[in-house]
Amino acid sequence: PSHENGEVVDFDTFYAQMSNGSSLHYELGYSFRSLYALNKLSMESLIPLARELLQGTKQWTSYAKWYTATYPNDLNSFAANASDSPSVAKQKALRRQQYVCGVTIQSMESFEDDLGAKAPLAPLVKAVPKTLDVKEHMVIARLLRWAELSERPEAFDILRLAEQHHWMELLQKYGPAVERSWEEGISLDDFFQR
Repeated sequence: PSHENGEVVDFDTFYAQMSNGSSLHYELGYSFRSLYALNKLSMESLIPLARELLQGTKQWTSYAKWYTATYPNDLNSFAANASDSPSVAKQKALRRQQYVCGVTIQSMESFEDDLGAKAPLAPLVKAVPKTLDVKEHMVIARLLRWAELSERPEAFDILRLAEQHHWMELLQKYGPAVERSWEEGISLDDFFQR
């Protein structure tokens, strides 16, 4: 913070490689203003950054890399690539929009409005049984979020199962795909395209 007025002027992110039995050694990952080439850290500077993230170019790649401190994650697969077909480019753009909306919007309704979602998810999310554990809730939320924008047949099946409240069938049929996508740091689109 600035010593003059308490304003946050920048922040640094540190990380440590973890291995069995060794002590942690922290290293500087990045300085926010330096990584994103910002003169100042303010709401006014973050608005153009959010727009740049939507483009899926250098800023998105930097963000995706450091999102999990360089550990592979599916955000990497949403970067724009000149060799993407029009349909792949559209899906990636929708995923980036979904992500950027998710980190800036305050309610489920405004999130769905921002995305132009094909089916309101709030009622489905509320219908997930409270008896399921936290991990099962996370898997279902991940599947619903992905299915809401995807045109793949698996997405339509996921939404159908959710609308019928067949939660256990949904987890048994598609839960392993979520687990593998998390382990491999790839998107569900990439997983199902194999």
